Amino acid sequence: MRILSNLAFFQSRRWREETASICRPDESPDTLPAPVQVARLLRGRGKADAVVTMGSRVSFLYGLACALAGLDAKQVMMEVFPDFPARASVARRVKRAAFRFVAKRARGVVAAASAEAEELAARLGLPRERVPFVPLYATVSPEEAAGAEDGGFVFSGGRSWRDWKTLAAAAEGVELPFVLAVGGEADMPGSVPANVKVFREMPLAAYRARLRAARIVAVPLVPVARSTGQVALLEAMAYGKPVVASAVAGVADYVEDGRNALAVPPEDPAAMREAILRLAGDGALRARLGEAARIAAAEEEAANSALLEGVDLSDKEPEEVVLLQEAAKQVRSLHKFAETRDLSKNERRALSRSEELLRNAGADIDMILGTD
Repeated sequence: MRILSNLAFFQSRRWREETASICRPDESPDTLPAPVQVARLLRGRGKADAVVTMGSRVSFLYGLACALAGLDAKQVMMEVFPDFPARASVARRVKRAAFRFVAKRARGVVAAASAEAEELAARLGLPRERVPFVPLYATVSPEEAAGAEDGGFVFSGGRSWRDWKTLAAAAEGVELPFVLAVGGEADMPGSVPANVKVFREMPLAAYRARLRAARIVAVPLVPVARSTGQVALLEAMAYGKPVVASAVAGVADYVEDGRNALAVPPEDPAAMREAILRLAGDGALRARLGEAARIAAAEEEAANSALLEGVDLSDKEPEEVVLLQEAAKQVRSLHKFAETRDLSKNERRALSRSEELLRNAGADIDMILGTD
C-alpha cells in the first residue's frame, strides 16, 4: 500500500520504505507553509492508496479542496483538535460545520491519546469508532540510538502546548545547564535563569544532536484535553534518555511513572525541579529509567509492526488494512488499560467491535495481545 503524507520521519528506514512524504529532507511540516503542503498533497494523491494528513489546518484545507473538486481525499487525519467555543460567532459556526463535513468524508481520524478520542469524536460529530486511539512509536533507528551520549545538560524541545514558564522556573537552583529548542512563536517568560539557553527554530539536525547528547530530557506540557508531547517523549525514550514529563493526557498512555520516566504534576515548577535534581544526583536511576525507556520504545514499534502478522491482507482494500491495523492497536491498548482500571462503557463497546472486526478478518486476538 502506498501512503502519502505531510509527515516527515526520514530517520526511520521503515517510514522511508512505506511512506512518501511531501516534505524534502531539509523540510518539516512545522515550517513548510500550509498552502504548499496542500498543493503537494493534491498533486501526489492520485498515486496514493491513502493520504495521512497531520495538523488541523492542513487536514482541513486538503479535505475541503478534495471535496470542492469532487475528488476522493483518501484521507486519514491525525493531530487535529479544532477549537469550537460554546458561544461561537456565525463565522465560527460555519467553520465548525465545514470542519465536521471534511472529517465525515475522511476514512478516519486518529487520536494519539486514549483520553483524547472521546472528546475528539464529540467535537467532530463522529461515531466513537471512527476515532480510534492509535499509539505512536519512536522513529529513531537502533543504529542512531546507539550513538547517544551524556553531554551533562538538560534538554527540552517542541512546539505545541509546551509549558516553558514552568521549566524555566524549575531550572532555578539546578547546577546543570538547560538547552531549550522552542518554536518561533513560543510564549517564553520575560527573563530566564542564567543556566538556560533558548534557541528558536533550531534546525532539525541540531535538535537531534542535542537530544542525543542530553543527560536528562524534560517534557513540560500544559494540561489540555488533546494529545501533545508524544513525539518528543518517544524520541527521547528511544535514545535511552531519562525523562521528566508533565502528567497530562497526551503522555499518559506512554509514561509509567518510576519505571520508564518520572511524571510530575503539570504547572508545578517545584515538582519539576525536584525530579530533575533527583535524576541529576542519581546515576543509577538515570541508567535504569533510560534503559527501560529504550526498551519500551523498541517494544512499542515491534508490537505495532507485528500486530497483523498471519492475517492475509492480499484481498483487502487499502482502507480495510488501515482499519484493521487501528483495530488491532485499539484492542491491545484497551486490554492493557483493563489490567489497571475498569473500562468505561464506551471503551468496552469499542473493544467488542474491534475484536469482532479482527476475528472476521481471520486475526488471532491472542497473538495480537502477545499471549498463547
